[in-house]
Amino acid sequence: MKKIVLIVLSLVLMAALSACGEKPNNTPPASATPDVTAPSSQEQTNAPENSGQTVIVKMADGSEKAAMLVNGFYQFETNSAVKVLELAYFHDKPGIGSAELKLVYQSDAENAVACLIPSHIVHGDYQIAEEHQEDTIGTEKLSRDGRYGTDGSWQMPSAFWNYEIRIFDAWNGNPPTEIAFIPLALQSEVKIGELIQLKTTSALKVNGLTLDKTEYEMGGNEEITGQLDAEGFGDEAWICVIPSGVPHGDDERSNSYNEDYKYLYELENGSFTLALPQTAGNYDLRICDGTVEIAYMSIVVK
Repeated sequence: MKKIVLIVLSLVLMAALSACGEKPNNTPPASATPDVTAPSSQEQTNAPENSGQTVIVKMADGSEKAAMLVNGFYQFETNSAVKVLELAYFHDKPGIGSAELKLVYQSDAENAVACLIPSHIVHGDYQIAEEHQEDTIGTEKLSRDGRYGTDGSWQMPSAFWNYEIRIFDAWNGNPPTEIAFIPLALQSEVKIGELIQLKTTSALKVNGLTLDKTEYEMGGNEEITGQLDAEGFGDEAWICVIPSGVPHGDDERSNSYNEDYKYLYELENGSFTLALPQTAGNYDLRICDGTVEIAYMSIVVK
């Protein structure tokens, strides 16, 4: 089977962001899951309601520092001249694996930079960030409204949810200070139990998807069971379980991240049973035609 990903950011800087798989011949393995892309017409933003909560992160000097969630991104208390007002990203861009960044900021300084960095890298040191960055976006690359990647040219790593966008202020004679960051998974809007149809020209049509439940408990022998109403599918069409953070749209990408799957031709009158993931989180049941994702429904594993 197969799978993939996408992303936006904002400071009185503004900008934005957004990911892949492989499938065995024709014999599904005992455990596998494909991926589906969120509707490309839907611009997903990071605006959780839990502003005000704090997280403790490891700093490069060995200390730990608190960062507060404000307007969907985390902000450090610093003496920097740069003040981040918005930091967001979109990942349902038309280009597979591409994203858009939006950054809005207020500052007396000349500029700042946004770095795409693996989330396990310690915070606070620009030299370390530079060594591990996947990409660095200077404010000179932003449009007037703070956006970057609107043409779909900004390509994201396949495991984008293991990354963060971190904002550093300008040098101004001093080492850059990290002032804000956003984990890429924070952006995902997951609508549990709702069938989402993607815009495609595929012959495969999904008329309905019914699950026994949409919230599951880990442990035991519980499985995901449901009924799929679909037509116009070929031998390569499949349904799979995949982490919700995996970018939607590309069948090949889904193959890399699936937890379990079934080919549609194997279903008896549309009935299916899939293995329940044994890690808590949000997951999607994604239906692909062998080339693109057609539709999906999200569930929760606790």
